[in-house]
Amino acid sequence: MAVQFNRIPSNLRLPGVFIEVDASKAGRADDPGRILLIGQKTATGSTAANVPTPVVSLLDAQVQFGVGSQLAAMIDAVRLADPFGLLWALPLADAAGAVAASGTITVTAAPTAPGVIPLYVAGELVAVPIAGTEAINAAAAAIAAAINARSSLPVTALAAAAVVTVTARNAGTLGNDVDLRFAWLGAAGGEALPAGFAATIVAMAGGTTDPVISNGMAALGDQTFDYIVMPYTDTANLNAARDAMNDMTGRWAYNRMVWGHVFTAKRATASEATTFGLTRNDPHVTVLPFSLSPTPVWRWAAAYVGASAVVLRNDPARPVQGIEVPGVLAPPFGSAGRFTMSERQTLLYSGCSTFTAAADGTVRIERLISTYQVNQFGQIDEAWLSVEKTFTLMLVMRRLRGSLQANFPRHKLAHDGTRVALGQSILTPSTARAFVIAEMRNMEVDGLLDNVDAIVEQVRCEVNAGNPDRLDVLFPPPLIGQLRILAVLSQFHILN
Repeated sequence: MAVQFNRIPSNLRLPGVFIEVDASKAGRADDPGRILLIGQKTATGSTAANVPTPVVSLLDAQVQFGVGSQLAAMIDAVRLADPFGLLWALPLADAAGAVAASGTITVTAAPTAPGVIPLYVAGELVAVPIAGTEAINAAAAAIAAAINARSSLPVTALAAAAVVTVTARNAGTLGNDVDLRFAWLGAAGGEALPAGFAATIVAMAGGTTDPVISNGMAALGDQTFDYIVMPYTDTANLNAARDAMNDMTGRWAYNRMVWGHVFTAKRATASEATTFGLTRNDPHVTVLPFSLSPTPVWRWAAAYVGASAVVLRNDPARPVQGIEVPGVLAPPFGSAGRFTMSERQTLLYSGCSTFTAAADGTVRIERLISTYQVNQFGQIDEAWLSVEKTFTLMLVMRRLRGSLQANFPRHKLAHDGTRVALGQSILTPSTARAFVIAEMRNMEVDGLLDNVDAIVEQVRCEVNAGNPDRLDVLFPPPLIGQLRILAVLSQFHILN
């Protein structure tokens, strides 16, 4: 058997021991599963807009994208669930002509006793200490000062004549999602307003014009990002995500093969989410609707993706159902924000994902699906339904591609029946078919494929009829399923 070298020449006459190192059989094709967070920066952030950049910590994110920016908050949220994943960010500048949302807190009665005002801004507690002797103007000033002291909040505050005007740091519609309220936990949680104190809140509103992700997505090039998170669900941005990910010219195209999936969240009632979901049909975008939670949409999106990424990296075929999502406040117990089973079933048939909330407020993923619902003929199609299937397929394709490249990097191609000496770097269709089947069996053992024997006859390898330097392979991986439903018939008996 002749050993074929890449570097050591065959005409070498110098005596000695020469060792050529070849690492092609030692590598693995698995991707580290980077998370890319897309969101708005502030003017104080050091990183330019539309420049993808790695992020190592929350402090690093605050320097690069601005303290209190939506993007820095997304980094914080994802790190609560995924402390070790590789994080990148794509900062966006506020859109030209965008307007920042604002709301007001008007103090209408002065406190008569000392205490703490439990103010919640974007789901975060801002404790405002009160001496009990303040006039309404002084109480308003204390509220504004407490908000501004929390520089990580997505808003700033200004007090004048007993009115606190709260303004979003980032312009655009997302600022309208900043929740303002008192005593989220209520008396049961030990929260109450100081005696005598009263105030009225006007919700955040007026934010207009969000940036569009098109230029930023183009700047990603062919770097792999498995988990792409954005907080936008407007038509322009969802269409931009669709165009960036598609299998014709996007990240799923044959000439790019970087794949990945886009995740977002949407504040909506069950009815609104159902109506919205039926307008989308994208295999590479997932939307998780929620309602009546004071946590803003950008933190919801980052948090559930961080929780999911940890699981999917370890094994993309294991279902993510039941995974806890830290850092988000559940809708109030008994409220319409806790969607019923019937509503969640409807959402899952409308291109929307679902979550559940326990009595203690713990939020857990129920099922993540894409918005893809029908094929080109308008028929219901579940091919791209489950996110786990998408990520399993990504890993399977990466493993096969990596194995083929590692084992046949500089081979010659011959038809079956060609007389081939041992050790020759020659690949034939039958050898290639045996290799592909062996790789499928390895992936079956690893829990990625199901019952390879049932489909192995469909594997085909043949030299292209029009190009003798091309081998065509039909690769039909039977992706393994996920246990989601256990149906039990309880057929009880009463014995005399």
